[in-house]
Amino acid sequence: MTRKLVLTADLIRAQLRRMRTDGGLSQEEYGKIAHYSASMVSAVEPQPWM
Repeated sequence: MTRKLVLTADLIRAQLRRMRTDGGLSQEEYGKIAHYSASMVSAVEPQPWM
């Protein structure tokens, strides 16, 4: 069950990143819209090298 939750969380994180980049927004721009800091957006999104 835990493995399934991790995979679901990874999919959601990847989708958030895809939507942000498809919209042409930087992490800072998206953070302002969502009322989060750019560092918080970065912490939630999967890193490209992972």
